[in-house]
Amino acid sequence: MLITLAEVKSYLRIPTAETTEDAYITTLLKVATDFAEKFCQRKFDEAIHTEYYDGDGKSGIILLKQFPVVSITSVHDDTARIFDSVTLVSSSDYAVLAEGILERIDSLCFSKGIQNIKVVYKAGWKAGSTYEPPEDLKQAMIEIVAQKFYLSDKQRQGIQNQSFEGGSVSFFIQELLPETKAVLERYRRIR
Repeated sequence: MLITLAEVKSYLRIPTAETTEDAYITTLLKVATDFAEKFCQRKFDEAIHTEYYDGDGKSGIILLKQFPVVSITSVHDDTARIFDSVTLVSSSDYAVLAEGILERIDSLCFSKGIQNIKVVYKAGWKAGSTYEPPEDLKQAMIEIVAQKFYLSDKQRQGIQNQSFEGGSVSFFIQELLPETKAVLERYRRIR
């Protein structure tokens, strides 16, 4: 995950030694990660991905689904979809940008076919690696967890208005804070 229990507890000002909420916060970490990845239409954590694409016979460019791209393991162009060593595209015949753009640099196009291009690659962020998780994205994730944590307070859960002697309080409950949504939008896959 991009964020840790310790980072969230620090943001919530919960002492490290206080562990009564740890399991709940860990669950919220998973929920927030799942929500943000679905919103952004991509995976955040560094992992190996195997993807298949349709070749159009006109272009030598493929827009990979995950990024940043750490490395490419293999690229195959095989209309028979056997994907053996004969159809392996040499690593000297393509280049890849961290943003997930794979381009043939041998002046060839990918063959026309259905699911005939197979790409195996590593993409995503990982603490301590070349591609560190972006701080603004980590902060947005922490804020999602914090929002869910605070809204889970039993006295406010599901309450939009609460009256008391001398006044009332209204809670505005929304899915994402505008500033959090703005950060997630920057990391959304638009392909």
